[in-house]
Amino acid sequence: MNNKISLLSIVAIAAIGSFALMSFSSQDEIKANDLVIDTVHGTMQNYSVEELSQGTPFAIIGKVTQITPVLVDTEIGEKVFSDVTVKVQKDLNDAYDQKEITVRVLGGETETRKTISHFSPTFEKNEKVLFFVADKEPNSIYGDNYYVAGVAVGKYSIHNDKAVKSADPHETENLDDLVEKIKKSKGLK
Repeated sequence: MNNKISLLSIVAIAAIGSFALMSFSSQDEIKANDLVIDTVHGTMQNYSVEELSQGTPFAIIGKVTQITPVLVDTEIGEKVFSDVTVKVQKDLNDAYDQKEITVRVLGGETETRKTISHFSPTFEKNEKVLFFVADKEPNSIYGDNYYVAGVAVGKYSIHNDKAVKSADPHETENLDDLVEKIKKSKGLK
């Protein structure tokens, strides 16, 4: 998908759908052999679990099955995004009824380009995750794709019975307690 999309539109989207206030401090680009590497720096707001839960349609627990890099032509050049497919085990909001969901995140690598984003969540194949999903906004930088609400703030890795916050790996929470907070904030049992 080679739509001309402004990377700066992330800021507008952040306030509307992704629940992350981001601002870009700089963008660096270097060339290493035949690979162009660009880094996008920024900041984000640390929203609470309750804020993310109340402001998003889905809170998915599942396992990452596929990560596909996608080159997107933006107003400031080509950037690599990743389409992350997750096998859905449960939607804590009881609203998503498909077996898989795919979310788009900024960052990834193709044969010719690598984009590193310091505020986007990262995923690994076979990783068990819990993440908040922002609804599709076709005119956003994410195109007609779901994306992670709150960017890195809205994604947790699950290890045993602990949820590790992607934005701060030192912040862990008992998974059952986190699930209870999400359900309570949505008024679900």
